[in-house]
Amino acid sequence: MKTINIKGKEYVTVDERIKFLRENYPDSQILTEIINIDAESIIMKASLNINGKVVAVGHASEDKNSSYINKTSYIENCETSAIGRCLGIYGIGVCGSIASADEVTPSPPVPQVSTRARFGFASGSAHALRNTWAIAASSVP
Repeated sequence: MKTINIKGKEYVTVDERIKFLRENYPDSQILTEIINIDAESIIMKASLNINGKVVAVGHASEDKNSSYINKTSYIENCETSAIGRCLGIYGIGVCGSIASADEVTPSPPVPQVSTRARFGFASGSAHALRNTWAIAASSVP
């Protein structure tokens, strides 16, 4: 399996782990389940079934506001992490750590941009907002 070097340690991505699983255990199943979800966070569980038996389980959690990517994809990222951990617990793609490259690679932080920086006016400035929309609308072909 291909690895990625992150801060001097080798990690395997979740997609590499899944490819290995499908090539070596074609009748296996990965089942995911939401354990808890709310507007800000999620906890998921992934189970690996081989020959009708659960042989490994992995869990993961994500916070919606922890990264720019999680703003729109915290559920998907959590599922990927749970699957990666489950496969790692089974022994697939373990290079000294159960964590996958996907888990240890930091996502870009959530940008913190003020309304003034984004739109050129302070919050509540209706006149400036109308002017901004008028300029934007006039530039559309």
